[in-house]
Amino acid sequence: MLILFGFPLLIIFGIPEPYSTVLRRRITIVSITFLGIAILSASVPVLGRPVAIPDWARITIGLPLIALIYAPFFIATSVLGDARRAIGQYKFGDCIGTWICVFSYWAFGVFFVQESVAKTLAALDVGRPAIGENPSVV
Repeated sequence: MLILFGFPLLIIFGIPEPYSTVLRRRITIVSITFLGIAILSASVPVLGRPVAIPDWARITIGLPLIALIYAPFFIATSVLGDARRAIGQYKFGDCIGTWICVFSYWAFGVFFVQESVAKTLAALDVGRPAIGENPSVV
């Protein structure tokens, strides 16, 4: 779970506040919590016969839960896109490549981290005072 969701969490919680809002972070926390509960509940053996659930109930409950599980990938793409727009590095259609790299981090993510995320974080860090410096003293 950490390998799959680690990189989106790194982007969401690593990029500063104006781009990664409190709402985006809360949705991500709820998503990861739900995924952990689902994994734990799936590992517990079911005693007796499984209960038959109607198809309409599976769809009504299942689709929002699936969207919640995949939310960190879309949120990480949005956070990174907003940060890149703010520094002028965003190109049209850039979100497609970003989403593919975030979603398939285990294959393409290493190259993506070194290129896109590192440049974005470096550009966001320019002009900010270092830790321990007084920002009012010029």
